[in-house]
Amino acid sequence: MSVDYRLIAAHELDTGLVAAWRSIQEREPRFESPYFCPEFTRAVGTVRDDVRVVVIENDGQPAGFFPHQRAAWGRGSPVGGPLSDYHGVIAAPEAEWSVVEMMRAARLSVWTFDHLVDTTGRFAPYVTASAAASPQIDLASFQPPPDFARKARKLAREVGELSFSLHDASAAALERMFEWKSEQYRRTGAAIVRPTRGSEHGHPVFIDRTLFAQLRGADPRAGAKPVIRANATAAGDFTVDDAGAFLDIDTPEDYARVLTDRQAGEASPEPPSEKR
Repeated sequence: MSVDYRLIAAHELDTGLVAAWRSIQEREPRFESPYFCPEFTRAVGTVRDDVRVVVIENDGQPAGFFPHQRAAWGRGSPVGGPLSDYHGVIAAPEAEWSVVEMMRAARLSVWTFDHLVDTTGRFAPYVTASAAASPQIDLASFQPPPDFARKARKLAREVGELSFSLHDASAAALERMFEWKSEQYRRTGAAIVRPTRGSEHGHPVFIDRTLFAQLRGADPRAGAKPVIRANATAAGDFTVDDAGAFLDIDTPEDYARVLTDRQAGEASPEPPSEKR
């Protein structure tokens, strides 16, 4: 069997390639995530000029796809960067391809990832660091509680019609989060109230006045972090899913990087992490 690799830009995904891509998804449940869809790669490609796809061909027919972003010096990352929850090579188990040859075709010296789907184990010999498996919730067989519909109607009647917004940048939403954090502070009496997302801790951080003396005596080189870490408790952690609460801007360089990322269509608070 002949195995070939072809590098194209996201906008070069034509009807035939998209059909082949979707065919693999339809046959392989592990690729059902929207992040594996050609539409996601195309969408990111409309706002970034560094999105590429390696088309893997077996005997001249599309057998796999490797969407990625390529930065300077051959540094690769998943399409969408930290916005991508899952990534990898979209290919059927029987497809023939090599990680080394595919990376060479992509002109990448390294590919940084953190939610790799690699059921065939081809990437295993090249992973330099790894972490625990990513947690996920399978809602395929989810059944709402018996009184879910009744409570939803009651909530809509007393508060307002239910709605879902993937991202709300309005000032009202931010003020509401402040109100919730203030209420949590008063209810729990926690000395530190801070937004959290998984293992991440964001800002703004509410600090009780009883800790002001510790803040004044803190090492200026370390800032407030040691005080916050020493006094933070689970009762004061407030779960939010707004990426803006986790942007870390401490220097003019950080600010310039965030502006550049936003203009490119992606807000990335940190440089890509090490391959894991």
